[in-house]
Amino acid sequence: MNPAPPASGHAGLSVGQMSPARAVLLLIAASGAIRIMLAASVGLGVDESYMAGVSRQLTLSYLDHPPLHVWMVGLWGKLFGEQALTLRLPFILLFAGTTWIMFRLTARLFGARAGMWAALALNLAPAFTLSTASWILPDGPMMFFALLGAYCAALVLFDDAPPASPLLLWLGAGTAGGLAMLSKYLGAFLFIGIGLFLLTSRSHRHWIARREPWLGALVAALMMTPVIVWNAGNGFASFAFQGQRGAPQSFNINWLLQDVGGQLLYLLPWLAVPLAMAVIQAFASADGRARWLGWLAAPAILLFTLLGFVTRVLPHWPMIGWLFAFPLLGRELSRHEAGHGRLIRQSTGWTAAVLVAVLAVAASQAATGWVSRVAPGLLTKDPTLDLFDWRDLAPALAARGLPASGSFIGTVHWIEAGKVNYALGKTMPVLCLCSDARHFAFLHDPRDYAGRDAVLLSRSPDQLQAAAPLFARLEMLPDIVLLRGGMPAVTLKVARATSLKAMP
Repeated sequence: MNPAPPASGHAGLSVGQMSPARAVLLLIAASGAIRIMLAASVGLGVDESYMAGVSRQLTLSYLDHPPLHVWMVGLWGKLFGEQALTLRLPFILLFAGTTWIMFRLTARLFGARAGMWAALALNLAPAFTLSTASWILPDGPMMFFALLGAYCAALVLFDDAPPASPLLLWLGAGTAGGLAMLSKYLGAFLFIGIGLFLLTSRSHRHWIARREPWLGALVAALMMTPVIVWNAGNGFASFAFQGQRGAPQSFNINWLLQDVGGQLLYLLPWLAVPLAMAVIQAFASADGRARWLGWLAAPAILLFTLLGFVTRVLPHWPMIGWLFAFPLLGRELSRHEAGHGRLIRQSTGWTAAVLVAVLAVAASQAATGWVSRVAPGLLTKDPTLDLFDWRDLAPALAARGLPASGSFIGTVHWIEAGKVNYALGKTMPVLCLCSDARHFAFLHDPRDYAGRDAVLLSRSPDQLQAAAPLFARLEMLPDIVLLRGGMPAVTLKVARATSLKAMP
């Protein structure tokens, strides 16, 4: 099926006479430059520090997620170093690709103007333009490869002339989808959406009886071999960990409100509501292209929204579904551009300006802590401290002659272990001595360190004391205070622990 023609009557647009493709390339360049500046100005977040440290030990898979993004960070860090900007750069480049594929997919289905608006809207949604677009997380590779897989499938499903090589396109979709799942298990929603569409679309159902889609699915399944092998050798720990996170607990309406409110915040309400309406309208449409995108979007959105009734759902979980709603939103914006172009342009401009301003304030606070100096007491809990690297920890310990030769660093929470491991783990083993050690439980076996001394670090004195029974003796030492912009930012409790006891 040929793409819908671009809407007419766009004189006076901010992009002038610029073609949609050129406008998207300009968007990619401008947004990429902003992300590079932000990535260079702040340290790694909690999950980023954890992943960067864990990635130094390459293995078939990992507890929290499949391995692709961890492999990327580990190999990239070995080649180019572990500075925050360096490690984030591949994810920034991947999102540039995601933006371009969003444009190309939407343009093929609904026209170039729709593609331009879909790409722009994607870059205005905080969940995508910030964390997915630049942070060291599995979402960036998953979104890129899921969208690439959808594009390959679209080339088969929506063309007036039969494709010359349907097998190659289905294999491409399977390979891209396999890489999406190798990034994050939620990449499987690409295959769920395609399967549901083929089952419900009379004009496309014949593909179910053909070998090409099944061969593509087989390729995707084979690409998950490292994950299966690692889980089989480790008690299926990753599957159990992820499964229990979404397991029903009890009915709680507050969880649902937090779930829905979080999704609205992550997408911005004035984007989330039109996105949701576009998905709903897609199922009432006679246009197979719209219904296809509806099936790609709805399963993840519905599942993680309904789960909010019975368990705590993190707002970013359904974003794989919302990703496929942006082409639908792009189509609606292009349709209404002629009659409401000024309102759309003004809304877009103000959203972009406010978003950049908020990010600039947050990044400058994360880098310098200036708000705490200008308005002491305003931030009782500063969320930007998550982006504060503990790079001064090593010299602070060295100034005290710590740690002694043959000892190790001990922590009592996986979040602190991630920060400490990113700062010290290249030169000193870091163990997380707690019940929820995440992948630290697979990095170092505490039984191998029985009888050895340790330096224990924690922001909580109670947690530090909780580790005392694990050692023959615990001696509290003066605190270490890490400075940001010359002001205290993080205070670490320090203890010298003697002789780790043998653990079962």
